[in-house]
Amino acid sequence: MPNLWFDDLDEDAPPRQRFHVEVYVAPEVVEQRVAAALAAGGTLVDDSSAPGLVVIADQDGNRGVVCADTSATA
Repeated sequence: MPNLWFDDLDEDAPPRQRFHVEVYVAPEVVEQRVAAALAAGGTLVDDSSAPGLVVIADQDGNRGVVCADTSATA
């Protein structure tokens, strides 16, 4: 079942996208999914929490997140 997460924005925050998509995949395919998104024209925004969480953006700057549950591999 898909989840929708709504969060409050700071009043002084610059305008930006209203939501982002989080895609949950198996830990062993995170690199392949991110590579496919980058090959399709996306950009890497933040992979400091990879492979559990990788932020990517499309050509317009809209962000998405590739997530994996890495708790079983820790």
